[in-house]
Amino acid sequence: MSLQDLIYEGEDIRYRTGKHWVVLTKAALLFLLALLIWSSEPALAHLFQFKAPEELEKFLPKIVNAAVWLIRYVFFTVFTLFALTRLFSFSPCVWP
Repeated sequence: MSLQDLIYEGEDIRYRTGKHWVVLTKAALLFLLALLIWSSEPALAHLFQFKAPEELEKFLPKIVNAAVWLIRYVFFTVFTLFALTRLFSFSPCVWP
């Protein structure tokens, strides 16, 4: 479907708008944030260190490492999807 199909007889298209390339900066910033979160494993692992009871000492490091990995993975995925959504919204693709 083209714009010519949407206008009435005798009407002219005088101006078309489009997205500015600056839209891509938000996608770049979101992807940069995703990479920062993904590379923050040592800092997150350090934040989650605490003194635990002796009966949990041998299980706790595995649980903390799994939780840090899960947090990093979820946030990396979410911010990457946000970045890709912004990137694809800039794309001028036409659906059939």
